[in-house]
Amino acid sequence: MLKCSMLGCDELPYEQCTNCDSLILCKKCIPIHFAYCFKKNFRCTFEKIKLPTRSFTELRNSIKKSISKVEHQKIKIMVEAQKIIHQIESMMKLAFDQLNNIILEYNEIYNKTEFEEEDYKRINDIIRESLDFEDPSFFEGSLTKNKKNKIERVIWNLLEKRLEVVLEGHTSYVNSVAITSDNRFVVSGSYDKTVRVWNLLEKRQEAVLEVNSVAITSDNRFVVSGSYDKTVRVWNLLEKRQEAVLEGHTSFVKSVAITSDNRFVVSGSSDNTVRVWNLLEKRQEAVLEGHTSSVWSVAITSDNRFVVSGSCDKTVRVWNLLEKRQEAVLEGHTDEVNSVAITSDNRFVVSGSGSHGSSDNTTVRVWNLLEKRQEAVLEGHTDRVNSVAITSDNRFVVSGSEDNTVRVWNLLEKRQEAVLEGHTDYVNSVAITSDNRFVVSGSDDKTVRVWNLLEKRQEAVLEGHTFGVNSVAIINDNLCISHLT
Repeated sequence: MLKCSMLGCDELPYEQCTNCDSLILCKKCIPIHFAYCFKKNFRCTFEKIKLPTRSFTELRNSIKKSISKVEHQKIKIMVEAQKIIHQIESMMKLAFDQLNNIILEYNEIYNKTEFEEEDYKRINDIIRESLDFEDPSFFEGSLTKNKKNKIERVIWNLLEKRLEVVLEGHTSYVNSVAITSDNRFVVSGSYDKTVRVWNLLEKRQEAVLEVNSVAITSDNRFVVSGSYDKTVRVWNLLEKRQEAVLEGHTSFVKSVAITSDNRFVVSGSSDNTVRVWNLLEKRQEAVLEGHTSSVWSVAITSDNRFVVSGSCDKTVRVWNLLEKRQEAVLEGHTDEVNSVAITSDNRFVVSGSGSHGSSDNTTVRVWNLLEKRQEAVLEGHTDRVNSVAITSDNRFVVSGSEDNTVRVWNLLEKRQEAVLEGHTDYVNSVAITSDNRFVVSGSDDKTVRVWNLLEKRQEAVLEGHTFGVNSVAIINDNLCISHLT
């Protein structure tokens, strides 16, 4: 730091003497120096400070570096802003679609002058109901929340193609569902910041666990949830209480998965990391860094050796779970990777990609997990691929897309097997029955559809939802769980 040249003075310099070796002096020391020089018959003049050539060069180089860092930070802010803008635009589209559907339903009733028997219940509901929307919150993901609303969870009987029961309780959108291996309970995670446990046998709510993504341990003892509050939480399913809060992520937790031996939880987040948590000791085990954008989906091989993650950075990455390190970067996608799945023999990974409204780069890709290379590019979808699933015999891949179709791909021959058309809006989720006979899909067109996988045709349209269906899951005894967005 520059300071006054007078011995013992630490003040900032103001001017420099032109005759005395260019001494730099503060305001206080200038008259002292002038008087000293006057006595010695030296004529001193003062001027603005000029840096030595070396110091001047160092200053300019330092400024250039600092400006470069500032510009780089601006670019990083713009990139992050674009991500947030994309999320907000998606949330706005969803909210406006829901609100327009409400208006459409009201207008249908409003314009009627004669009513059928089935209209009477809706008429009574409209007369009694009072819409009271809460203030929209993009952070909490709640834009159309009605204080008096209850969000439905619907169970369908797949054999009889009928509605089995509607479970109500959530007060905002439900993002994820999971089913215990003994088929006794359904667990759901919602924007209302709760995990709810539903008794399937008695068709009632069992407990409210005060989330986004949920998974259940194979022994049905614990539920693990990922949330927009940046935490991973462990819930005791038997005692219906919170067991642990696992903190470490610095942004939204998008996806969670549990190893088959129930020792570890893996989570993917908008902070660009995959994290491994020790479920027994309730602590963070490892931070797996490498992705350069949000991690949308994580999956674990059945032998618990590898984690596979899909990200907005357009890559699929393989992580060695035993050694807690990156094993491979699978590059090929040219757009966001939204969903990943692994074959039951752990030989192949399947991923789906694309972004909202894009007709390019909307592919399903097959990766050889053993050789860490791309095996095939399955082209056909014309919009974002939201969900992928694999039959238990590893013969077929099923994908759901925003082009309103469900597509079946022959995994052995690496080709499109069938295009299942019927949905009239985005297909958000697909699931396959354990006997590989049927595919179930949920869509923004408010329907759940059942497809005959053997005959490649639509088997049934299950209607009853009043908003788009975001997720579907299947119980071993052929019941389907679906929920609203």
